[in-house]
Amino acid sequence: MHVNIILQIRVMPKCWYVLLRFFLRVDGVLVRLRETRMFARFGAQHAEVLREVRHHEGTFQELMQGGAPPEGPAYADADAAATALQAVAPVGVTFYSMEQLELGKS
Repeated sequence: MHVNIILQIRVMPKCWYVLLRFFLRVDGVLVRLRETRMFARFGAQHAEVLREVRHHEGTFQELMQGGAPPEGPAYADADAAATALQAVAPVGVTFYSMEQLELGKS
């Protein structure tokens, strides 16, 4: 079993971006990837944050049938798994949402 949690934060002059990724691999059984991404621009009239949530999950057999690699280096870490799973989307996508959140003024 392999578990990996990644938090990436990028702040640029005009915006910020956050990626939170949870990855679980049970060799020969299951691959699970949960991602939440948030993005906002600085200086916008309304403080808005875009949030994207994506869940990928599947047994090795289901993913193989959908064209994903059967095992090995394709699922070595969360970044590699995300690349492999997104290549066969929508196979393995169990949940997807995109929201625009408006932050209240304080």
